[in-house]
Amino acid sequence: MSDLKSDPQKAKAAPAGGTASASVAKGKEAAQPLADINHQLLMALMEISPDRIFFKDRESRFIAVNKALLEFFRLKTAADVLGKSDADIFLPEHAEPARADEVRVMETGETLVGKVEREVFPDGRIRWASTTKAPLRDHLGEIVGVCGISRDVTEEHERAEKLQQYAEALAEKQAQMEGELELARQVQRALLPNRFPLFPPTAREEESALGFAYRYQPVGKVGGDFFTVIPIGSRQAGVFICDVMGHGVHAALITAMQRTLVDDLLPVASDPGAFLAEANRLLYPFFERMKTPIYVTGLYAVIDVETGRIRFAAASHAAPLVACSKGGIRLLGAPVRVPSSVPLGFMGDSTYTVLEDTIEPGDRLFFYTDGLRDLGDEAEIGLNDAMFLSLVGKCAALPAGKGFLDAVLAAAKASAGAEAFLDDVCLVEVLFRGRLHAEAQHMAALSSGPYGL
Repeated sequence: MSDLKSDPQKAKAAPAGGTASASVAKGKEAAQPLADINHQLLMALMEISPDRIFFKDRESRFIAVNKALLEFFRLKTAADVLGKSDADIFLPEHAEPARADEVRVMETGETLVGKVEREVFPDGRIRWASTTKAPLRDHLGEIVGVCGISRDVTEEHERAEKLQQYAEALAEKQAQMEGELELARQVQRALLPNRFPLFPPTAREEESALGFAYRYQPVGKVGGDFFTVIPIGSRQAGVFICDVMGHGVHAALITAMQRTLVDDLLPVASDPGAFLAEANRLLYPFFERMKTPIYVTGLYAVIDVETGRIRFAAASHAAPLVACSKGGIRLLGAPVRVPSSVPLGFMGDSTYTVLEDTIEPGDRLFFYTDGLRDLGDEAEIGLNDAMFLSLVGKCAALPAGKGFLDAVLAAAKASAGAEAFLDDVCLVEVLFRGRLHAEAQHMAALSSGPYGL
């Protein structure tokens, strides 16, 4: 006491030193209950967690596990698993890679997050788990093992596997369908003419009184548009173009049937009105039995190569255009408009009015289906309006042939700002080069069917 009093500096230092020692003592006393609380919270969390929690030493032996892991292992007490490793519980195909993962975690100090594992038991039981493992450190920061949490994802994995199987089966079916559609496309293309009648038959293609070109663009692999050319006697050719309602497989099947029916229509091939009426009579009973309403628009024209005279009839189908050799474009039959008529197969007893017109050498006939103007509600081009006539007329400045038809397709899309057509498109151009001379008529062969097959 005397020392403290005689030395003011010591007197001042003594209380301070005493206070510091007391604080340290109190801190140690407070830390112990806090550690106990944290331990109790950890133990409580481990017991109530549905996920499997475990701690392992550096040899990957279990040193602590929670209730969920014991239940998963089908064990009653922790004593049944402590000191054991995965090799004592699982088959090697899971135990060995699990040990390798834990060694890697301990060597690198890096956490393994959410690895999906296939866990196989000796009794054949298989489960899937999403496992996270982290290094376990002592109070000095040294790695002394691993701690981990594992969640059962068997149901999710099985659902994913089933979805994968469904996806693979669907892809296989899709590939099969694509193959079948490709075959159907080839069959449908084969139904279209691959050559055309010559007038006279001994003429070269570029010298024939009639020249033909076409473009066929279905929306999918197959389409619902169809056309054919029928040589009639020694001086006439019939052009039949039709458009089945809708597009796709069902429409393609109808076009195949149309091709078959053409053979039955040959006896009336020289009469456009009778041709369409008979086609309607044959189609109606078939369409009537279908649950889904369906119909076909069509047009049939007979061209006389000696006179340039054309007779045609339409079944709710747009009239062809005439690109005149002297310039200009008009509707075939104008100024008379094609009268309203019902589509083929829509009513059992329908008649079709025949109109006549004449074309001059160098004129071109332009047949088309309405897919040419089907570019969306706002982009639709009217059948007979000035815009459509102008569009085709500008393209008619090109020489006859496929180049002209390609230009029409491109111009139609460009005018509407569209990248593709929404419906099948079929375009047919017939160039009337000149009248068939009388001396050549006897050389023209009679035909018994549609040309090109």
